[in-house]
Amino acid sequence: MRKLFVILLLILSVGGWMACNNNGAKKGQSAEKQASKISPEELSKSLAELKALKAKFDAAKTKKEKDDIMNDFSGKVQLLLSKAPNNPDANAMMDDAQMYYATEWAKQGKYQKAIEIVTNVLQFSPDNQKAKDMLAQFKDWEFMTRDEFKKIKKHMYMDEVEKLVGYPLTKETKKDKLGRIVHGWFYKEPSMNKAVAIWFDDNGQVWATKWPKGTKELKPSGVKK
Repeated sequence: MRKLFVILLLILSVGGWMACNNNGAKKGQSAEKQASKISPEELSKSLAELKALKAKFDAAKTKKEKDDIMNDFSGKVQLLLSKAPNNPDANAMMDDAQMYYATEWAKQGKYQKAIEIVTNVLQFSPDNQKAKDMLAQFKDWEFMTRDEFKKIKKHMYMDEVEKLVGYPLTKETKKDKLGRIVHGWFYKEPSMNKAVAIWFDDNGQVWATKWPKGTKELKPSGVKK
């Protein structure tokens, strides 16, 4: 069975996002030989409470509501795992909590942090297909390839670009020379870590794109130049 994870929650000042601490989901005391320290009745009650919280989270409408509920949910899962470290339902819930925080890091462009957390999930839940898919997605979105860049067309909306190439590493909003509000999303290409820029107008549609000069085309492994 897996080891007990301890998630330390941090409310970020910008946007009120919830996330894991700088070490991601930390590994704690081994649960492999620990006996359950909870009665069947208390275990059943705790699991029912957690399922109700998860349903409340799924029904929440705002980001703040979801963050607050997940904060409560994560703390209660952690407490339950301290008493019943081998319980599969509690461990699955901890996986879900960690993947939520991994997604929050990814939304801020912190892909290494997100990848670290999802890798921890897979270390102890190697058959978790959702985690496998998430890890592959984050690794893909960490850099933008030239082929992906070419798929970005003028007048695409922000959500279309996000689905295509992922969350930007950084964002910027400013006025152009004509006083118009424009929004910049910045990614990195894989050969030299140079910035790739996508600019949107105030309607949230692609206005301009810029691929950095002097970069190299990376070929798939096994392909000879």
